[in-house]
Amino acid sequence: MVLDFLCVGTYRAGTTWMYKMLEQHPDIWLPNEKEIMFFSHHYEKGTDWYLEFFKDHDKNKLTGEICPTYLSEENSAARIAKLAPTAKIILTLREPSAQIHSLYNLALTRGKKKGTLMQTIQAEDFFLNNVLYYKHLMRFLEHFDREKILVLFYEDMKSDHQAYLDSIYEFLDIEKYYPENMTEKVNYARKPKNQLIENIISKFASFLRRGGMIKIKSQLKKIGIVKIVDKIRKINTSDTQQDKMPKEFIEFVQGYVKEDRENLEKFLGRKLDIWDI
Repeated sequence: MVLDFLCVGTYRAGTTWMYKMLEQHPDIWLPNEKEIMFFSHHYEKGTDWYLEFFKDHDKNKLTGEICPTYLSEENSAARIAKLAPTAKIILTLREPSAQIHSLYNLALTRGKKKGTLMQTIQAEDFFLNNVLYYKHLMRFLEHFDREKILVLFYEDMKSDHQAYLDSIYEFLDIEKYYPENMTEKVNYARKPKNQLIENIISKFASFLRRGGMIKIKSQLKKIGIVKIVDKIRKINTSDTQQDKMPKEFIEFVQGYVKEDRENLEKFLGRKLDIWDI
């Protein structure tokens, strides 16, 4: 099995939308499960465990995987290069403070955080580390040629879905295809009406994913259980909007990533005005 491409992240930057679009493309084959997390969380399970997810792949289509946990994981780039040295790598990035804010709110929704936004990011290195995009990109460039890496931006996707997909199709050298649900909003920020219901769903999903029992989750998806859970979540969603980002938080994060952003802009030859808040 040849892995033709991987989208390695980042978190909360449109990877779920990308998965839903690309899985509909007639020339692309994706595993039933997004976020297998093999190269980041389950590498010790071995290659055979990973390849089981691709056993039904269509040899006449491009085979890929989309998983946002790979970009900031220190060993993922080397591991991917070892198994799939000819693969093309896609990164989709998001303005750092907005990315952290969205990721924090997701954790809050799932009952995993109790502290304030500033308390959390100062106590947990993960949040700030994962938005050092240039640093993580450099690890991939140690193993993959520059022309094998495509860097995209969530903000571009939000402003022009078609042009964003065009960039992917040109990179993968396949025909352009635009699903009817291209403008549909997916994996949006939300607040639950009943936190207990949300916690039960989230803890069960986390138990399966973190425990490496993703194949069970895939089976649940096949028989329609996942769709039922999605409906329950929609019903359990409050109309209340997520809190806006505090000005001091934005300034803190932008100051933290200033050098990394400048390096990224120089590397790409693009001023990231789309990140100016």
